[in-house]
Amino acid sequence: MVERDNFEYTMWAEEVFIKNNSIAFQKMKTILELKKLILVLKSKINLAEQQMTKLKEYVPTFESIISKSREYEKLILVLNKKIEDIQDKIENIKKDILEGERVQKNSIKINQKREKTLKKMLSNLYENSYDSQEQKENRLHELEKEAKEYSNPSYVFKERQELDYYIKEFELSKAKNMMLKEMMSMNIKTVANQQRCDPSVSK
Repeated sequence: MVERDNFEYTMWAEEVFIKNNSIAFQKMKTILELKKLILVLKSKINLAEQQMTKLKEYVPTFESIISKSREYEKLILVLNKKIEDIQDKIENIKKDILEGERVQKNSIKINQKREKTLKKMLSNLYENSYDSQEQKENRLHELEKEAKEYSNPSYVFKERQELDYYIKEFELSKAKNMMLKEMMSMNIKTVANQQRCDPSVSK
């Protein structure tokens, strides 16, 4: 309303002084131009105040966003620290795994050496026992043959005692051989199980 009145006043003043070349007319014209400028500036001020009011409405939201942003920054720092801790734990676990594998391989190598030694020992025992058994078996056949050839009771009794002795020795040798065979069989199964558990280890 004020702007319209000022505009009408300006138009009236221009009509009154339109043909007046006096100093008063020039001064009034300058005043009118300045009033126009004031109106423009007031309009801009009004627009700026409206924009400022709108911006003020967003201030709480911006403050909330800034606060949340700071909270997220702190959270990110905490999470990064946790990630670093977890990565350190993973590296330690990897080291433990490598150390465990090294110890296991060393243990398997030691067991393999022991196994070879045991195999060799069992093989020698078996061969010696087999040779002894074969000798006793041959002697047993000889005694049985001699027992049939001689009919003297005293001679037969003596030979019979020796025959019984060799029969017992023969049975003991057979039992020992069976035990050695079982031990070798169990040892072979143990090695096979170790190789299945750790295929990287050669026989």
